[in-house]
Amino acid sequence: MTMCIQLCFAIIGSIILTSETHFNGVKYDYLFPFKNNTEDHIAIMGCFNTGVWFVALMNFVPISLLVTLESINVTQGLFISWDVDIYDAERDLPTRV
Repeated sequence: MTMCIQLCFAIIGSIILTSETHFNGVKYDYLFPFKNNTEDHIAIMGCFNTGVWFVALMNFVPISLLVTLESINVTQGLFISWDVDIYDAERDLPTRV
């Protein structure tokens, strides 16, 4: 499911970037490596841009996963520190996280 969403975003980004470089390619030479704006090059550029967007969007899933894991660690630490049953009677210490 996540890969389908990522592919949809990549296709949308590719369409926007390809159309922008097709109509304003003279201003953005670094985005449009071909010398002329022909329909053959537009199709190739669209495929290339889809790959570029797909690779660029691959970083969003790991970043959100790291944020989720960190928030889970903080929440678990809070619950452990609030638990009064976890107590070391031998050393007379409550739980600290």
